[in-house]
Amino acid sequence: MTTDESAVQVKPYSSDTTFMRQLQTMVATMDMDSVLTQFMELLASSSFPKSAIFLFDERQHILQCRALRGFSSDQALLRRWLLTEGGATAIMTEITSPATDSPVTTITLSPESILSIQEELSSLYCLGLQTEQQLWGAVLFATHETPAEDALLDSVIVASRFAAGAIQNAFQFGQTRLQTITDPLTGLYNKRYFKQSLPHEIARAQRYSKPMTLMMIDIDHFKQLNDIYGHPKGDQVLSALGSILHETLRGTDFSFRYGGEEFAVILPETRIEHSFTVAEHLRSTLQERLSQQLNPCGQGKVTASLGLAAFPHDGATSETLLKHADYCLYKAKHQGRNRVYWEMNTMEDCR
Repeated sequence: MTTDESAVQVKPYSSDTTFMRQLQTMVATMDMDSVLTQFMELLASSSFPKSAIFLFDERQHILQCRALRGFSSDQALLRRWLLTEGGATAIMTEITSPATDSPVTTITLSPESILSIQEELSSLYCLGLQTEQQLWGAVLFATHETPAEDALLDSVIVASRFAAGAIQNAFQFGQTRLQTITDPLTGLYNKRYFKQSLPHEIARAQRYSKPMTLMMIDIDHFKQLNDIYGHPKGDQVLSALGSILHETLRGTDFSFRYGGEEFAVILPETRIEHSFTVAEHLRSTLQERLSQQLNPCGQGKVTASLGLAAFPHDGATSETLLKHADYCLYKAKHQGRNRVYWEMNTMEDCR
């Protein structure tokens, strides 16, 4: 979906060539973070140096603070105030209330709030970001010149309509791209994306002299499980494994379905000793929850074997690191399965 420029009533000021060019560039942008950054730059150029953009999470029915600009307060503290101390509630009240003569409303700040004390603000302007019937979020913006001139507010209204269309475009593009790199059964990234991500994470670890661990996981006796319980039950086990990885690992870790019953996990900035602890906890969790998924009555057991490889000690390239992780996975299976295995790569070609 693209913004219908004919439906936007552009005021005389917005015929400015630079302003229109910025709007068109924003609408053509497909990356969400870039869209939000460009929108905040437009606000700053319209004499509103302080801004915060919130996007609406429809599943959880909450607002998430996605971008901040111009505030001197600690960003973590500011986000917490905006989301937990009345900020989000006030925003939702404003953007879901019946429309008034102007879509821009004013939120009065408590004298004890962070924004009042540290930013010397008594109020914030609030404007919903909406396309047709779809609510995407809201933008808060402020200026020390209070009240702002109507012409300046009009410029923000126009920019917000373009921004809402750009946010929708970026969201739809992101959803389409996600489908190409995601395994539909488990919800994890697929092997194609793994081949792109591993070299990138190795390069990043090398650039910043950070450790990294690659973990390979394989469900033990999975063919036998399918033969006994059937493929639908096997799919349920695979799907459950994806959920467990998503819930158990950090948000900065990357999980992939490598193929069949084999999975890969990239643990950035993680030393091998900590990775071993993480892997052992994961192995125990998988045994408990996958066995429950297979048979709630307690009959039958599902286990997994895990192999680790550490950057840079076990390999400095994707090929050597993956090869060593596969070797350690093989050793885990050879030694009886249902275990985590790692040994340092001593081969001369590991670099």
